[in-house]
Amino acid sequence: MAHPSTADYEARLAELAIRVGVDVEPGQDVFILVFDVEQAPLARAIADAAYRAGAGFVSVLYWDQHVKRSRLLHADPETLGEVPDWWERHIAECVERRGAYIVVWGDPDPNLLADVDPERGGAEQMPLVASLLAAQRGGEIAWLFMPGPCPGIARRLLGAPDVARLWEIIAPIVRIDADDPVRAWDDHLNRLRERAALLDERGFEALHFAGLRHRPDGGAAGIRPLDDGRADDRAGAAKRRQPAHRGGVHDARPPADRGRRTGDRPRPADRRRGR
Repeated sequence: MAHPSTADYEARLAELAIRVGVDVEPGQDVFILVFDVEQAPLARAIADAAYRAGAGFVSVLYWDQHVKRSRLLHADPETLGEVPDWWERHIAECVERRGAYIVVWGDPDPNLLADVDPERGGAEQMPLVASLLAAQRGGEIAWLFMPGPCPGIARRLLGAPDVARLWEIIAPIVRIDADDPVRAWDDHLNRLRERAALLDERGFEALHFAGLRHRPDGGAAGIRPLDDGRADDRAGAAKRRQPAHRGGVHDARPPADRGRRTGDRPRPADRRRGR
């Protein structure tokens, strides 16, 4: 992809969110929560991609952290934990209609609440309220948190509101620099499934990772390659028989559960949809 514009990147990320992130189905409603109005162009691109995918209705809600600041500074502290009924209702409707919920996240001004009393700030959880997080954790809705590049974030990270440069940095991370981002993600997810199957096949009880060994002066003393699963089977079997070493990543499940393979669990996409 030669010299894509900001609009090109927005369209590609939006398509990725709809087709891979939440996998919108024909007739499905989509709710888009946007952290700041600076991210409106991306929200519009997501809505467009959703309707092209056959979405029933797309609702876009713009959060305003400046208004939240006013509430935290001036509202009765007894009311700060209250969540408006209408806000709870839109979450309940998403659950009832088996909708998709996309959160476009990224704070253009993280210092905005710096002068707010932490106790007051901790009492107010909007917009990510408990019912929304519970619906996501419980697999009741298809959901996605995604980045929302905008001038404010570019200014914070790069020292200037250079959104084009910010997109260039983000693009390879989320694979929208590929000729076909959706295909690139499908290939990536397939590789992860293959590696998970290999781990299941080997039946490891613990994994021990090694990498760069650093000298006191901060330099690298050498690299010990990570085992990619193609090592000699006998060496692998011997390693499985060894007791766990300090500093390793251990299987913390009870012994009775250690025979359960990761493949016996619902796939991430199935969990999002509650299947």
